[in-house]
Amino acid sequence: MLKISNFTGRFFTITFLMVIMLLLSFSAHKYYASITKIEINEQEQLVKVYTQVFVDDFEDVLEERYKLSAIDFENLSDEEEKYIAAYVTKKIQLKVNRQPMELKFLGCEAKNELLYIFVEAPVKETVKRFDVENTMLQDLFSEQQNTIDITNNKITKSLHLYAENPSGTIYY
Repeated sequence: MLKISNFTGRFFTITFLMVIMLLLSFSAHKYYASITKIEINEQEQLVKVYTQVFVDDFEDVLEERYKLSAIDFENLSDEEEKYIAAYVTKKIQLKVNRQPMELKFLGCEAKNELLYIFVEAPVKETVKRFDVENTMLQDLFSEQQNTIDITNNKITKSLHLYAENPSGTIYY
């Protein structure tokens, strides 16, 4: 089982704020959001991607797209893992210096109302330009907003992506 590790205090702070916003939201309109943390480690030649979404929203997308329901994210069947991996790696697209990266789905873990999704990709060159497209959950929720924090050489930059603006570029 994959355990949450290497998260920074900033990621947990954002998670805490998302949960508080959920609990304090009394309006009829639900808040749709995800947070993605991307760590570029050129020494390890690896890009690590940690995404968190609300479990119920992710379950709704899996039900709508693949007719998957009642998913135990801690014990995924091979079929469930295949569909989740396909969905995540289609909805999150990364490029380093304009070259597409091949993402590998590592797994996911549900905690309370949040689902943590883990993905990684090899990187073999110095990152000067980093492109991110994140359309996670936007195929079902047009109001979905995806916040991305990208850390490279201890420098963190952020993007705020939504349906009308699903991609962005960071320069280092």
